[in-house]
Amino acid sequence: MATTQISNLIEPSTYLKYGREAKPEMLVLLEAAGILAPPPEEVSSQLAAGGRTIDMPFWQPLSRTDPDIMDDSATDATPDGMTGAKTRAIKHYWHKGWSQRDMSGVITTGNPKDPLQALASEHENYWAYVKHAHIIYSLQGVLADNAANDSGDMIYSAYSDVASPGAANKISPAAINRARLTLGDHLNEVGAMSVHSKVYGDMLDQEAIDFVQPSGLKFRIPSFAGINVLVSDYMPVTSGANSDKYTCYLYGKGAFGFEEHFPDMAVEVERKQSTGKGGGETILHNRRHVLLHPIGFDFTGSSVASTSPSAAELKLAANWDRKYERKNCRIAQLDVN
Repeated sequence: MATTQISNLIEPSTYLKYGREAKPEMLVLLEAAGILAPPPEEVSSQLAAGGRTIDMPFWQPLSRTDPDIMDDSATDATPDGMTGAKTRAIKHYWHKGWSQRDMSGVITTGNPKDPLQALASEHENYWAYVKHAHIIYSLQGVLADNAANDSGDMIYSAYSDVASPGAANKISPAAINRARLTLGDHLNEVGAMSVHSKVYGDMLDQEAIDFVQPSGLKFRIPSFAGINVLVSDYMPVTSGANSDKYTCYLYGKGAFGFEEHFPDMAVEVERKQSTGKGGGETILHNRRHVLLHPIGFDFTGSSVASTSPSAAELKLAANWDRKYERKNCRIAQLDVN
């Protein structure tokens, strides 16, 4: 178990107030871009109910066949019908604890409560990271399933494993359009994309970045080829023999359903008076129940060892299956050098 001890901290020779290293997270941008949307009330209400999954039935579209041509024959028309299907979302049951030994605060700041107070003010940033990372894990699994079972019809690759990739292999408006066109005539629903900072650097080199000011945000978001750009070094990078492959994700509004539930004892403080030879230890527990689900996909759960999936299990193609028509799934993948 990791805990805050004197050896983890800096003992100042001159008494200075501890500063804090900021770690910027991207979840606020995902929310601002409308990528995360609350599910219908009948779905969100089930997050606090029993069970590990939520079944979400839906009516499939009517078949797009030509109508009958009426005549005066004795032949009966053959009617079509409505068909139903369902997607299934997994509930994420998360816990994270942080601890401090009281003497670590006494030695470093003079106050045994200071390390834990810093933890308490920082924990929301930690949960923002977790949600952001789990979006990427889920996308890796969804698109691995797409490559394996749907002919990769949500993926466009400009990547080539060559030592000197050309402009056609890197990010460009043309490559983004090819990825958007995997949605067919729904291509204009794509409004945002996540890219690695290396890919963003290539965008900057093309001098084609504009900046937009979303309402409700105090900072601007870069835009490339008319699409808002979210920069994150959590994006997948695959090593090649000659050059690395950078995966980019494109999103339409409401690509993910998102709901969060705080259970009883969502925040709990545990005291261990005898730890540290009586110096004492305080543990801060955080618990979250979260629905974070790509719309149009079924979480099959064919390979999940615990009550909810790990990062590695979310990335498995076997745990996902697309249920909506491709153009109704507001997600696409673009691979570039």
